[in-house]
This record gives sequence, structure tokens and C-alpha cells, in this order.
Amino acid sequence: MRTPMVAGNWKLNGTRASADALAQEVASGAQSLNNVEVLVCPTYIHIPGVQGVIAASNVKLGAQDASIQESGAYTGEVSTAMLQEFG
Repeated sequence: MRTPMVAGNWKLNGTRASADALAQEVASGAQSLNNVEVLVCPTYIHIPGVQGVIAASNVKLGAQDASIQESGAYTGEVSTAMLQEFG
């Protein structure tokens, strides 16, 4: 049987401080969830900070979007290889 997943993304909202605070709240709330995978997808620039906030929790980290292009002149795009650098 598949594990249910709850995922949320930031869309185009928040500051570094608010992103970290929201991630902390999600991580705290996720402690009491059993058999549910929790995933947060902050904006690209907030991924490193949120990654640090949720590191000791059971919350997974994702991205809101990824380009199908691996490299090239695609302004504003982020490749999967770039995202993998976050671990």
C-alpha cells in the first residue's frame, strides 16, 4: 500500500525568516503524524535555509518546479542537476 503524502509549496510568498518559521511549524506538527509523508517545497532561494530547519525532522524537501532543460540560455529556469546539489 502506498504511503499518503501531504505536500505544500510557498508559491511566490514569504521572506527568509517567514519561510524558516513556516518550515519549523510544519516540522513540529509532522512529529505526531504516523504513516504520512510530509513534503515542503519552498521557493528556490529559500531551499538552503528550509533545508537546515527541517534537517532533524521527518519532513522531506522538494522544489516547486524543475526545467526539462539541463543547461543553456533558459533565463529563470532551474535544472534538476542544480536542484540535486542541495542533496
